[in-house]
Amino acid sequence: MGAICFHCMHDMGSRQTCPACGRTNADTAMRQPPFALPCGAMLQGRYVIGRVLGQGGFGITYMGYDAIMHSPICIKEYYPAASAMRNSRVSLRVAWSQGVRPEYSQAGKQSFVSEARKAVKLRDLSSVVKVWDVFYENDTAYIVMEFIDGVTLKDHLRSARGLMSLKDCCRAMEPILLDLGTIHSMGVIHRDISPDNLMIRSTGEMVLLDLGAAKDRSADAAGAALLVARRGFSPPE
Repeated sequence: MGAICFHCMHDMGSRQTCPACGRTNADTAMRQPPFALPCGAMLQGRYVIGRVLGQGGFGITYMGYDAIMHSPICIKEYYPAASAMRNSRVSLRVAWSQGVRPEYSQAGKQSFVSEARKAVKLRDLSSVVKVWDVFYENDTAYIVMEFIDGVTLKDHLRSARGLMSLKDCCRAMEPILLDLGTIHSMGVIHRDISPDNLMIRSTGEMVLLDLGAAKDRSADAAGAALLVARRGFSPPE
């Protein structure tokens, strides 16, 4: 196997331009935000970082590649925008704001990892993204998830002018609602079910993403202070 495309993780062989997406690694790397991990960075000696897929208030999601399994993956980095900082040209380590007490940033990382470890146990749920690995590195934490080939519900609705029939909505959401019952029975709530966290596979099935935002209902006060909410979607309680 030759070089891996940082944009789509296709095998480029000895080519400079990816035959799948038509992009060059130099161009993709140049577009990477300076606060994000650089394209080509390696985690755990195994996971190759690609382009940024998205960033929220809670973390950064990257396209990635598993060099052992030879397969594309997604990697989510714990990077709360209000307290984390980094200049990747200087260091890959996350620097934490002096205004945040160390125990709070540590509690946030531990909560991120602990809920991801619960998500590993949900691999049998077909409508929930599968979590393969979770670990600490660069003074933060990471979740390795399956790569879903598809489009978010948000983008689908945008292309459909915001319309979805009741029949199609019920058919797509029923498996997710059933799997949520299993998740809730484990004492975990998602907190961020929204159109950009629901992915429609190329087969038409819908999958719930971003279990890194999940939270144990029995969390203590320190953990509760780190809750992340999305206006209009997260439950107010």
